[in-house]
Amino acid sequence: MVIKSLRWINALLVLLTLAAYLSPWVDPTYFWPISVLGLLYPWLLLGNLLFVLFWGFMRKKYLLLSLACILLGWKHLNNFIGLPGGTSQEVGVASGALLQVMSFNSFGFQLQDDARNRRLSSPELKQALSFDGYDLVLIQEFPTSGATTYPADHILENSDLKYTNASRGHSLAIFSHYPIVGQGEHYFENGYNGFQWVDVALGDTILRVFNVHLQSNAVSMLAKRVAEEGNIQEKKTWLDIKGMILRYRNAVEKRTNQAKEVVKEVAKSPYPVLIGGDFNDTPLSYMYHTVSPHLTDHFSEKGRGLGITYHGKVPALRIDYLFSSPGIEVVKHQIGKPNFSDHLPVISTIQLP
Repeated sequence: MVIKSLRWINALLVLLTLAAYLSPWVDPTYFWPISVLGLLYPWLLLGNLLFVLFWGFMRKKYLLLSLACILLGWKHLNNFIGLPGGTSQEVGVASGALLQVMSFNSFGFQLQDDARNRRLSSPELKQALSFDGYDLVLIQEFPTSGATTYPADHILENSDLKYTNASRGHSLAIFSHYPIVGQGEHYFENGYNGFQWVDVALGDTILRVFNVHLQSNAVSMLAKRVAEEGNIQEKKTWLDIKGMILRYRNAVEKRTNQAKEVVKEVAKSPYPVLIGGDFNDTPLSYMYHTVSPHLTDHFSEKGRGLGITYHGKVPALRIDYLFSSPGIEVVKHQIGKPNFSDHLPVISTIQLP
């Protein structure tokens, strides 16, 4: 009886996983619920792996069900878990500019676990995050107004990043070791999310760099409350769950339209592009499918291990990315260590043609 029930649960899990595989091709503005399954992919993957191990231990052929499901979604697996493989090549400045790049959602340089949302002081910032050795740094949730502008001064004074683009009153900033010879920006209707770009002169080569921050799901606090205080027998818990669903629906629809705007602007670039930022959606999403088709995803190319970039209240998410034009070689990619922010920095070494 138990085995039979587990078989049905396994079959249901496989169906949900297969439905999740469709989420990159289903526009959430027309049908948003399937995008939830894409968001849950890490947990669906874990469930299938556990069933493979369980049926293998029981010496039952049912393990083929989840195993086949995982293999059908191998590309999605590789977008979430960097697997060993690929070839390395000798690189150097002689064959093209070699650049060290970082993209980081700084959480306003606040301490995420501090109830007062206290910002790091300048000395604390110096201890928490080094900007030495970088040629390009893209920061989201960057403070640019009031008395909180000292992070910009700190970066400019304590690194080789001498050029910057950061509009006062907004939340995006790009720092460059090389001269900025052109720039632009566009913020969405909420005035907080948006994208900016700069043209960076690297000798005879110009690279257009985009810094992107798309709409957040804004469900972290509700998720925390449901996890810590939720009781399925209480009406308040169900109201919180309903609130999470409505927020997610609104956010995913806005994020989809924002991603389309970013793609239109990228298509106008006469130069090779580098794109980084907090996209607030996973690789198994319509947003990712919209942005990435003609670009190289640095983690998928050179990343190793789990690709988790967000360690806030909703765990196991990869939502921060670095992309580039196909002609740009990704030499190395890594995810930084947990720090003061709820996001982790994503770091790449790239080589221009």
